[in-house]
Amino acid sequence: MKCFIDSLNVDESCLTNGYLDKVIDWIPGMKDIRLGDLPTFIQTTNHDDVMFNFCMEATDEVDKASAVVFLTFDALEQDVMDALSSIMIPPLYTVCPIQLLLNQIPEDSLSPIGRGGPTKVQGGAAAPPLAGKTIVGA
Repeated sequence: MKCFIDSLNVDESCLTNGYLDKVIDWIPGMKDIRLGDLPTFIQTTNHDDVMFNFCMEATDEVDKASAVVFLTFDALEQDVMDALSSIMIPPLYTVCPIQLLLNQIPEDSLSPIGRGGPTKVQGGAAAPPLAGKTIVGA
């Protein structure tokens, strides 16, 4: 994507002149998406944008990962996940939003500091709050 962005001779007027309404077809698995539907850090005309560069660097490093986890539902974005699976080397996994899982655990079985607590003590060692829990419907 960086090559595509670098090849554009864009200026601030692209953000207001209707250019963002252009339907794009170069993102696998995403049909009928417009440039304006992309996150604002992708729409930037500033090649030094911190978020844009962070995402570009992360994308360059993804092939070193042993897996990639997306916070979404398979059924919601199956076309995108299939397209990404076909072009990415590490396996892809989807997990539904964690809050939905937490809502299935009784309040009294969570750590004493509440649902947002990072750990609870079990036998003197720190453990994730959901360790040993069975999540129904996950």
